[in-house]
Amino acid sequence: MTSSAANALHIVHIVTRNQPGGSARNIGAQLEWEVEQGCRVELVVGGHEAGAAIPPGVTVHRVHKLVREPNPWKDTQAAVHLWRLIRDCEPAIVHTHQSKAGLLGRLAARSSGAVLVHTVHMASFGPGYSRGLSWVSAWAERRCAQFTDFMITVGEELRSRYLSAGVGTEEQYSVVRSPAGIEPFLQTRILSAEDRISLRRQLGLPIDSSIVIAAGLLEKRKRFDMAIDQLSPLLGGKGTHLIIAGAGPEHGSLLQLAERRRVAEHVQFIGHVDNLPDYFAVANVLVHTSLTEGLPQVVVQALAAGLPIVATNAEGLAELQPSPLTCIDRNGEGLLRICTLALAAPRPEPIQSERLSPWTVWAVSQMRASMHQRFAEAVQLRKQAS
Repeated sequence: MTSSAANALHIVHIVTRNQPGGSARNIGAQLEWEVEQGCRVELVVGGHEAGAAIPPGVTVHRVHKLVREPNPWKDTQAAVHLWRLIRDCEPAIVHTHQSKAGLLGRLAARSSGAVLVHTVHMASFGPGYSRGLSWVSAWAERRCAQFTDFMITVGEELRSRYLSAGVGTEEQYSVVRSPAGIEPFLQTRILSAEDRISLRRQLGLPIDSSIVIAAGLLEKRKRFDMAIDQLSPLLGGKGTHLIIAGAGPEHGSLLQLAERRRVAEHVQFIGHVDNLPDYFAVANVLVHTSLTEGLPQVVVQALAAGLPIVATNAEGLAELQPSPLTCIDRNGEGLLRICTLALAAPRPEPIQSERLSPWTVWAVSQMRASMHQRFAEAVQLRKQAS
């Protein structure tokens, strides 16, 4: 297939939700890249939230019954709505993301003749899930993988988990990293101690306090409540300040928790910010308490900034070792002790920047171009067989 023909592909993406965060940022970058290649791109979004920004040139459809929580009635309605959308759009490729959209979207598109692609941004079974839900999710993933043409994961560990659970075959899988935007974080490494103090003043942060930072979508899975709860003795000592960067549905309950622990004056919620590299430059340690992940972009960004990290042992972190990253048990045991030690220790030598190159915009674009060509070839074969 010629390059121009490949670029003209009609692609429909289906997502359960589009809340600001690593997954939405990855999907948004994918959509933008495809539009730049000349593709006709459509996005089907579940729920009612306004969500993250969608790149220009993308046609958006809403399926309000497509929700994250299991609901047989809404799920059935969503599947029918998706089937009708796909029938009317007649795309060459249906690319699903996230667990619920991945299952319903592929079922709805199964008989459409489109090439089916599914990206796993985070595991939908295993540690972090109840035994019953994990079993059902793994069973459903195995069934859908039987008629999926391409499976993409954001990390090697995620790929291994799915293969070990019998989800698809090795030939179906490819790893395409998320574009973590590490370039501005790498640039903060050259800042002097005086530069960092000046930057703290500009950001309105205390000069003499240690700063712990946590960042991500404020949802239960990220467990920011664990950070506030377990670090409250450290924060209560008035020598440490906790910054939480991000927005989401748990914001109110986290504020209340900080007040109950009597550390509200030492916990600062800064919302979703575009200058996160500045905050990483002045922080002393990143705390990452997520229950389950794919491969957390915020940890990659912290490593790029040379920031030491204390993290609960979620998926993908093993791929980043050795590095200034200390993993603790997924239940968070030892968070206060390890964080206290990290604050007392000198700032460690940063990881070599070359090891983070797979997460650069250029590297991810190369991975996408390779996959795009494979998609185009599959579309051509499908047309020849029909």
